[in-house]
Amino acid sequence: MSWNKSTNCCNWDGVTCDKVTSNDIELDISCSELDGSIDSSSRLFRDSHLRRLNIALNYLIGQIPSELLKLTELTTLSLSDNTFIVEPDILKLLM
Repeated sequence: MSWNKSTNCCNWDGVTCDKVTSNDIELDISCSELDGSIDSSSRLFRDSHLRRLNIALNYLIGQIPSELLKLTELTTLSLSDNTFIVEPDILKLLM
């Protein structure tokens, strides 16, 4: 995976942007060997245009941030094969 801050994020591996608005609408960082927890202050949660998020098949641990609820346009979420703790209020929304 290569992400260079000096280039347009629409050209980054795993990022798909809307062809009209250039908003990043899909992030697929599955199988990227990411480890650790997801920071609840991550820019990821400020992207209200995100429709698809795939972070499956990594080594992520900890609680799924409630900030996921801020992604109001999210239609597809894949978290499988990580080790997450899910709070009951988030679990209801994910089902």
